[in-house]
Amino acid sequence: MDSRCRIVAVCGGVPSLMNISYTLLPSSVRDIDEVRHIMFFYVTGMVIISLLLNVISLPYLVSFLKFDVVSLSRESDLKSCVRYLRRLKSRELLFMKIERATSLRLLKAREAMQIRMFCKDLLSSKSFIILNELLKEAYSHPNHCLKSDYLVKKFDVELIGAKSCQRVYQTWPLFRFKQNQIRPPNFYFRRLCYHLMQNKVFHIFAANIILLNMVIVIIEGSINPKPRSDVKNVFTFFDFIFLIFFTSEWLINIAGRARVTFWKNGLIDYLRSPFNIFDFFILITVWISFIIETSCYMNLNSEIFLYDHRPWFTVFKSVRILRIIRFLKYTESMATRMIQYYQSQRLLTAFDVGKDFLIQERRMMAILPNICGSYRICRDLEENIEQTLQGVVRETHNVQSNFSWISTTVRTRYATKLVINSMKDTVDHLVVSGWIDNTEHHFLTSMLNIMLEKVNRKRRIETTDRECIFENVSWLQGHPKTKNALLERAEIRLFESGKCILQEGDKSNGIYIIVAGVCDISYIPQEETLFRLNSYGELPVVDNLLSGNFEKRINSYVTSGMTLGELSFLTNRPYASNVTTDSPCEAYFLSSEVLYKVMQVDSDLLDGLECRIWKSISKNMAIGILIRLKKHDIEEILLHDRHLTRFYIPIIYQFENLKVSDFIKDIVLIEGVITDVNTGKRYTAPCRISRTIQEITFPKNKVMAKLLIIPREEIDDSEISLQKMKMQK
Repeated sequence: MDSRCRIVAVCGGVPSLMNISYTLLPSSVRDIDEVRHIMFFYVTGMVIISLLLNVISLPYLVSFLKFDVVSLSRESDLKSCVRYLRRLKSRELLFMKIERATSLRLLKAREAMQIRMFCKDLLSSKSFIILNELLKEAYSHPNHCLKSDYLVKKFDVELIGAKSCQRVYQTWPLFRFKQNQIRPPNFYFRRLCYHLMQNKVFHIFAANIILLNMVIVIIEGSINPKPRSDVKNVFTFFDFIFLIFFTSEWLINIAGRARVTFWKNGLIDYLRSPFNIFDFFILITVWISFIIETSCYMNLNSEIFLYDHRPWFTVFKSVRILRIIRFLKYTESMATRMIQYYQSQRLLTAFDVGKDFLIQERRMMAILPNICGSYRICRDLEENIEQTLQGVVRETHNVQSNFSWISTTVRTRYATKLVINSMKDTVDHLVVSGWIDNTEHHFLTSMLNIMLEKVNRKRRIETTDRECIFENVSWLQGHPKTKNALLERAEIRLFESGKCILQEGDKSNGIYIIVAGVCDISYIPQEETLFRLNSYGELPVVDNLLSGNFEKRINSYVTSGMTLGELSFLTNRPYASNVTTDSPCEAYFLSSEVLYKVMQVDSDLLDGLECRIWKSISKNMAIGILIRLKKHDIEEILLHDRHLTRFYIPIIYQFENLKVSDFIKDIVLIEGVITDVNTGKRYTAPCRISRTIQEITFPKNKVMAKLLIIPREEIDDSEISLQKMKMQK
């Protein structure tokens, strides 16, 4: 601290501390109170004067010592800092304006996308209304941000009064009362009455009869027919019929309970239930009302009296409607089903809207770089979109896990609508190109609209049974022993959404059979992979191969009923692609040890388990290769798909040369390398082998060759079997 700072400290800071000491000084004088008061007065005055002097003199002292003068270097630094802060402020304001304008453009793009999807019927009316409400809220927001809180609340499907209704069924004695177990009687007629009494249809029929009787009583009370008229006789006849029915029902209930004696065992057991006592009381009122009407019918004066007091007698006859109370115990399951139905429908609507919202936001993220060129703004908007999607993604995943049929229904309907809209676009393209006229265009469009209406009317699509999906795997069909052996040793594995099942560079230790959910397959070509493919015909390990073109990036999906890990299991090669779950998945897992044990039993060289798995792998690839060649008979091959699977040679090491006979129509090289014996031309997989080849040889190669042989259509299965036997020899 220099001398100037000491002066300022002494004049400005120290006196303030001394003032506190001076103020506390009078408290130390304890002898004389008058002296203490006088000292306190003078000391306080001195403190106040010193404070005033310090406050007034301190600015002049600071100015005299030149503490208020800033150096030139410090002044330039301060100015540069202020300029930097101003530029930063203007830049942030500019970014905020650009981001706000970009958010507004995104909202307009969302609105246009919703209108386009709604016009194509890819968006339901409820989804369009809810998503449009979200857009209106976003337009009114200062930053034009889209919030998903309103959409997340749609997944709360708890109905008003549902818990109260369930609480009533759980606590009210009427619904919790349990009747004693009744043992069936020994006699045939009583046993028949017992089974009739236990049948719910009989009780429902009795309830309908009670309601019909009540309707007739109300009609009689409103008409009030005159005594001894034809209308009165008709109502009396109906009362007699109902009396017979109620009495017969009472006797059936007693007979069904009478194991030994009718009255002693049956009646006593009948009266143990409070419901039965109440029914018996109602039966007595029915008998009383019928006796009163019959006795009044004998006496004209009594009948006139009854005619005048008909409302009171109608009320007495209406007591029998109280029998309906005992049938309320059957409404518990009905009420539960109704609550579950309305909850499932609301959840179905919420999941449908959530699915449309996720599709919309993911498309927005895809086109975001085209709307805004700033990387920072794109990153901020992507983070906002991800935060908006978190709640919806969480709720949709919960629905997929707990209500798989809702996910299946919504996704199936959406996929079907996409296919139908693609067909509509194709029809429009055909009419523009002149391939079809307006009449054909109108007919095809109307048929597609009918199909679309059927899809919209589909309310529920049940998920397929797991074992049924397992049985329908292509390389297990028609082989029950192999299927049962694998099913007994299969494991059920569950995967959450976004889980990587198989990663690039990993080897599959078995085969997955997808039961529920969707998996995303992503393949990016690598130089080493393409080199091995072109040199040795070694296929990249990518599941569900749809073509032989591996030089481009491949993205595909695997759904329920499809398999993963087949090619990696057979070849023991690492994966060249990534397989991740797009939604919660459930799959059967067949380990390599289990598959090898079963393959030892099912080891036919031309139709064994290994052959069938290779056939399943190569079938789609063969179709893709033939389509790429643009042959004239491709449509015929696709229509007669069975020709692609009727014959196949997977184990080539059994043959040195292969002669191409006349019954072969096409040969597709799936994997490996072959050579034409006559010309010496070399073929590398995947490709179609020229039909002019007469004999094929298999050179030494790192990869064993795999051929798919397609027989001619006119060749029957018996001749193909004969050719198989010749090749096995």
